[in-house]
Amino acid sequence: MLSLQSERISYEYKAVDLRKEKQYTAEFDKLNPMHLVPVLVDGDFVVSDSYAILLKSILRRLLPRDPRLKALNLQAASIISSSIQPLQMLTVLAKFPTLRRIHESYKTLPEYEASSPERQPDAMI
Repeated sequence: MLSLQSERISYEYKAVDLRKEKQYTAEFDKLNPMHLVPVLVDGDFVVSDSYAILLKSILRRLLPRDPRLKALNLQAASIISSSIQPLQMLTVLAKFPTLRRIHESYKTLPEYEASSPERQPDAMI
């Protein structure tokens, strides 16, 4: 959602309650037979996976034009998407001061704050 908000793209948020296994409904199966979230539906185009959604939505504008720098940015995004993000624990991030500084600096952006998990309609606070 951060990528959509940073581009000021309007969207409709639909929560999928994983604890109640709502990702296994027939309706969701039509969107993603692998039953994973998130899913982005744009007209008749459906893409699943946070990294793929990020690539579709904003990386063209944010990535450097230099192919080497672009590759390094994509490498970092992939590491975060597949290794760090699933942990979502500040105690883990404490071991990575650079990532923690990046996280803290992003928190100053209104789009980042608006997309934080605790601000979502399905947040369990």
